[in-house]
Amino acid sequence: MKVKLTISLFYFIVLCPYSLAYVLSRAPDGGFIKWGKGIQNLNIYANSSNGKGFSDIDVFSLLSQSVQEWNNNSALKISVITTNDGNKNNRNDLYFSKNSLYFNSSSVLGVTQVVFKEKTGEILEADIIINDNVGYNLSLLSDLYLGNIVTHEIGHFLGLGHSQVKNSTMFHSVSLGQSILAEDDKSAVFTHYPVGIKGTITGQIIGGGKKIGIFGAHVQAISTLTGKIEGATLSEETGKFSIRGLPLDDTFYIYVEPSEKKSSLPEIYSSSQNNFCNNGNSFRGSFFQSCYSSDIGFPTGIELTTSYPTKNVGSVTIRCSLDVPPLYFINKSNNVQTNFTLGTNLANRGQAIVGFFTVTDILNSNRDEFLLDYTNFQLAETNLYLDIKLSGHKFGTQYMEHIINGEKNYTKIDIGLEVNGTPASPFTDVDGVVQYDREFRIPLDASISNNNFFLEIIPNKLGIPTPSSFFLKEFKESLIFYFMTVAIVKKEVDGSFSLFGNKKYINYPDNSTCPAAESSYFVPANKTSSANAVKFSEISRDDDNPINCATIDTNNRGDGSGLISFVLGFLAIFMLKNQKKIKYFLD
Repeated sequence: MKVKLTISLFYFIVLCPYSLAYVLSRAPDGGFIKWGKGIQNLNIYANSSNGKGFSDIDVFSLLSQSVQEWNNNSALKISVITTNDGNKNNRNDLYFSKNSLYFNSSSVLGVTQVVFKEKTGEILEADIIINDNVGYNLSLLSDLYLGNIVTHEIGHFLGLGHSQVKNSTMFHSVSLGQSILAEDDKSAVFTHYPVGIKGTITGQIIGGGKKIGIFGAHVQAISTLTGKIEGATLSEETGKFSIRGLPLDDTFYIYVEPSEKKSSLPEIYSSSQNNFCNNGNSFRGSFFQSCYSSDIGFPTGIELTTSYPTKNVGSVTIRCSLDVPPLYFINKSNNVQTNFTLGTNLANRGQAIVGFFTVTDILNSNRDEFLLDYTNFQLAETNLYLDIKLSGHKFGTQYMEHIINGEKNYTKIDIGLEVNGTPASPFTDVDGVVQYDREFRIPLDASISNNNFFLEIIPNKLGIPTPSSFFLKEFKESLIFYFMTVAIVKKEVDGSFSLFGNKKYINYPDNSTCPAAESSYFVPANKTSSANAVKFSEISRDDDNPINCATIDTNNRGDGSGLISFVLGFLAIFMLKNQKKIKYFLD
């Protein structure tokens, strides 16, 4: 018997932001800025006095929640101490201010000042200043929720830079949900202040026949269990990368894309380049896959377990095109409904695949079809589910909505509430963030002859609005593609899910024998010398102002929608004795 599943993808044919990696704050010479290893506890002296009428109780309650978000994921613990006095030297302060030295407009929402040692990057003192000119509120469903700004600034206090993972706490623009840490934020703070045992994926991003190391590429690890970006990083000058803080007993897929909005990154990455394809074109986002022709369009998974928490994947090439399975592509080109059988044998009880739709497909509701035959899979356990995840939004493709319907013996069944009791269509979570990438879990039948699934993926048009210049200039994704994973998961007693069956990627080859992007060339990191820092000291305002990070800026698009964009740039670099001071503002 077949169970028929129909997934409709609703696309806005408009460009939306890439999901790029977290970034660790770095000194001009490339060193990481963070608190010293011997420091386990820090105090923030908070003065709640403000011009918005927020009570002391409201401010300290909110601040405590923000601190707890970071404390729950870090070996370094922060405590909040109330105070009625002003900011003091050699003390970590948080206070509201209208001082035009920091805030010459309401577009700058918060400033974090950090003093650190030049040679080691060790933080000596940090202050958080909140712009008291801004109309913050205490509503979790507002992007100007004060908790969003405070939690974000505490991330800078800990040494984290701006992220480009949309809806993460350290995302460089103010947005809903930033008061709650995303997986990328947790991975970032773990990298500086590890607690517990987590997984690590390492490797080297390369390009061209000479296997040149690619600097500044965004490398992301996507979880099979959650479907989320669990951690990410920027590749080093040599192309090497390390993604830490990953959950264990999970399989991850690596996605590599060009760095965007360099103005929001530390100065060391300002020299990075993307033009490694023919005619000076940029390489594009792509998934890590083996060099075997049979693996084209089927990303390679990296399994991390408690026994093997660290994996080195070797060389991962950048690409000038997005790979999909050849037969899949031929069928699409011939307007044949693709009828693909994904890996469902006993050794490979799951699969990952990359698919795509053209604008014509969307307008005509052309569909992709997949067969998932589990009738030979003996159910040795109960509470097993077929887990299907589709995503595209996180990679910068057009907005999509997933709707799933199922049929068993061609009688419609309701499987739209199988994931945490949430509907299969896009939903708004507790902090107001709309979730477009969706997951579906369908119980496997005790009668194995019923576990034969026919999967349809249908694109649907929600409209073709005119793309804003913000989208076109900053976060382009020209292809309408999706990434799908299929696995078997087990529902545990506590309601969580664990991987039970997935394709086993054993002795997977790296890309050292099939590097792409033939025009790749070596690009050195932009490391500022002390001499330059001394030279810039002429534009210093005074000796008491260390690193100033105006972290959030709001600009209207001009179309009445109030879209927010942010730019981070270094305005001054200067030296004071053994302390490096950097000032960078959002415009």
